[in-house]
Amino acid sequence: MEDNWKASRKLTINAGIRFSIMQPIYDAKGQLGQFLQSAYNPATAIRLYSHLLNPASERCRHGTR
Repeated sequence: MEDNWKASRKLTINAGIRFSIMQPIYDAKGQLGQFLQSAYNPATAIRLYSHLLNPASERCRHGTR
């Protein structure tokens, strides 16, 4: 839903309401997935990246530069 209103020659007001529906997320077995903030522990979280260089020794993790 959107509307434009010309308040003056140099001013046009554009107002609107936009929405989207986010469907629930299911896994391959049809189970509903959710995030429980109270159960989250950053120490046991999966790392999506890893640093290649060690700033202390400037050596790569796998022994190559």
